[in-house]
Amino acid sequence: MISTRCRKQLGRSKGTLGLILKEDLHLYFYKTMSVRVLNSDVQDLGEGPHWDAVNGRLLIVDIDQFAVMFIDPVNGDITARHKFDDKVGAVIPYASDSNIMVVAVANRLVKYDSVKREILETLVDVTNHEKNVRTRINDAKCDPYGRILFGTMMYETPEEVYPENIGKLFSYSGNGGLKVLLQDVSLSNGLAWTRDNKTFFYIDSIPNKTLTAYDYSDEGEISNPCVLVDFKTEAWSGMGVPDGMTIDVQDNLWVALFGGNKILNIDSRDGKLLNQVNIPSLNTTSVCFGGADLSTLFVTSAGKHNVPEGLNEPNGGNTFAVTDLGTKGRLAVSFAG
Repeated sequence: MISTRCRKQLGRSKGTLGLILKEDLHLYFYKTMSVRVLNSDVQDLGEGPHWDAVNGRLLIVDIDQFAVMFIDPVNGDITARHKFDDKVGAVIPYASDSNIMVVAVANRLVKYDSVKREILETLVDVTNHEKNVRTRINDAKCDPYGRILFGTMMYETPEEVYPENIGKLFSYSGNGGLKVLLQDVSLSNGLAWTRDNKTFFYIDSIPNKTLTAYDYSDEGEISNPCVLVDFKTEAWSGMGVPDGMTIDVQDNLWVALFGGNKILNIDSRDGKLLNQVNIPSLNTTSVCFGGADLSTLFVTSAGKHNVPEGLNEPNGGNTFAVTDLGTKGRLAVSFAG
């Protein structure tokens, strides 16, 4: 499995960027890719992009504004804004009806009707799973079988301190209920799976700064962790904090760097850096592939959240579209219920 190869490769090359050879086709990216502002509305903490292929629209959240937005992928207009009563960490449509959605609100997953604009029910509440610290759900994604995986982190404070090991990584489905996959998570973030569904990739952002590969079973169990990239090592230091993540049809990862104004393209087999996309916003937060042929990489960013005082950030909080990357993504999986 890929995670096994990962362990072998890291034994030889851990801590090195290992840039690709010139003959590799990924160098095509440097010559042709285009980055544009899709939507210039400033999101305080834009996050969680999800391509809704059924309706041909981009879904994003603004965590600090307690909101879910629908964005037209062509002209960038916000076609709908849905407000909630607390921080929103993710939005994922139901497979049975794409206008019904799972929304992560604080520590709850709720079933939301986007047409009627009402919460239908609370699916699960993980408040009692934490260690006497106020937490919230941060980032969520469906696995290839339609289960939702989501993690928790400390609810932000003005001091922006993120203690270690206070969160968890969960899995939830209508049939299987709630399961704890990982204990002692610090700041849960990006999630992705390989095409064969056998390997799961997971980011724990601060202070761990790790991108880890796990073997993934049909039943949704994870095992055999292998740190694919440790962003604390000298080779990766100063690049920013790993945040949201997606994967392309070639099983290469795309990782947003908070504080790094870039997206890294990483080989999922050995952790080598293949390429990077510079984004005109310091705090890039997450990414997803979408558009009619899944060849556009959508990028969210933070406008007011954790921006250094005095920094001129004219594009902070914007949503971006990156095209001509020479690769495509895979359809995002909706919640099976």
